Amino acid sequence: MDSVLKIGMVGLGDIAQVAYLENLHNPAGGIEVAGLCDIQPERLEWASSQVPSARATDDLEDLLEDSGINWIFVLTPLLAHAPLIRRSLEAGKNVYTEKPISVDFNEAADLVELSRRKNLYLASAPVMLLYPVYEYVRSLVLSGAIGDVKAARVMASHGGPDSFPTATDLGWLMREEKATAIPPLPDMGIYGFSWLAHVFGPAERVSAIATIAKPERTFDKVTAPGFRPYTMNVKVKDNCIVSIEFAGGVLASVTANFVAGGHLPERFEMYGSEGTIMMPYKGPYVKIQSNLPPHNEPAGLHELDISDRDGGRAFQGVNWGPIVAAHLQRAVAMGAEPLIGRYFSLHIIEIISAAMESARTGATRELETVFEHDKAWGI
Repeated sequence: MDSVLKIGMVGLGDIAQVAYLENLHNPAGGIEVAGLCDIQPERLEWASSQVPSARATDDLEDLLEDSGINWIFVLTPLLAHAPLIRRSLEAGKNVYTEKPISVDFNEAADLVELSRRKNLYLASAPVMLLYPVYEYVRSLVLSGAIGDVKAARVMASHGGPDSFPTATDLGWLMREEKATAIPPLPDMGIYGFSWLAHVFGPAERVSAIATIAKPERTFDKVTAPGFRPYTMNVKVKDNCIVSIEFAGGVLASVTANFVAGGHLPERFEMYGSEGTIMMPYKGPYVKIQSNLPPHNEPAGLHELDISDRDGGRAFQGVNWGPIVAAHLQRAVAMGAEPLIGRYFSLHIIEIISAAMESARTGATRELETVFEHDKAWGI
């Protein structure tokens, strides 16, 4: 398979504008944005100004019929992902999608099987597993730097789509028909689920509790021309805590909500028999407290020197497009399943699905899917 990525990008809203399109187009490096698609003319016009050489269209079929395009990047609102992924796979295109593939486990499983039958790649955000510092922390945990790890905590939350300026209206995140009954799970909790599974392997059991914490929201920070502020009554649950059991008795909690206006920067914490590791979602540092050498010096909680492991400036901001494209390019060249590939992504969707069902019924859910990272990655 050709390791040159010729990308057709579908959905040119906020996530494309702030996280994907900038610095992605790099023909000399074998990564080309060859097509742009959105039903909103102003978004299409903006994206075309960034990559004038790309074919611009409001119809996905135009990109699917283009034999020069071998990857489709799906960057639309989350409930629109699955039908676009299916159509792209049916047309013989490899697919990378923003999180998640689907919120319906059976639908996601069908898409995974379709990609397998057609011998195509299917990969999904979130991409932080690809950050060098994350792999370094994973290696620390698995090497026993803080002893036998049996507990972890993740704060995968923010103040909500109404709390910060956005280029486009993200009010859809508070509507069940567009973002599920518990939208923080697929939007934010997925970061925690993905990281924990990357470290500990497949989850075995899940339980969850969810509430409506903020029943009214006002959207007044959208910067799109002509936008008019509005207030909505919230019916979806915006506050959720998920408990997860992994093999060997490892227990973890993931807080996923749209009500955390401020919290400590260390979003990820791992607790072992000999110490603790903490790290932010983004940022060039890791904190450790350990009783074991060499990490017991200096004593107490301290920052590790990761200046040669942080990946540089590209991994410190929201620069997901070039990062994921480079990973997919490498996977194709090696003939390997991406770390964020179909079976890993399907397992994460099962966690989300189980958490939603548990929050609805109060019952703990047993999980069935498993995954293994491709040995070609050497991890």
